[in-house]
Amino acid sequence: MRTRKDWSYRAIVSRRWKYIRYWNGTEELYRTGSAETRSLAGSKRRVVRTYARALRPLKRCHGSAC
Repeated sequence: MRTRKDWSYRAIVSRRWKYIRYWNGTEELYRTGSAETRSLAGSKRRVVRTYARALRPLKRCHGSAC
């Protein structure tokens, strides 16, 4: 049984958005280039779903193959 996390967060950054998912399931969403003072994850659920779906296949991706 694994008790320690293998990563603290994963993120995708595009020209418009920065999506962050932490190991505990917390999600944050910011406009790229913003001051990142308030996450938009609660009000932009469609964007969050899209980026969360895009992040899934990258879970096992390591090194230059990504």
